[in-house]
Amino acid sequence: MSQKTSRFSKLDASVLEAQIRCGTEWPIGLVDAIAEAHRTTVQNVIERQRVLRST
Repeated sequence: MSQKTSRFSKLDASVLEAQIRCGTEWPIGLVDAIAEAHRTTVQNVIERQRVLRST
């Protein structure tokens, strides 16, 4: 479980960094690059982006 939590916190850090740098208009391919770097799906990145934006 802690490995999953760690993976989410690293993904969250990347998503937050992208939001700080790019705002709501992310460059084409950024979501794909984040997903690939974190070995997850594009859908997971988009979901984390949505969740983090609402907090």
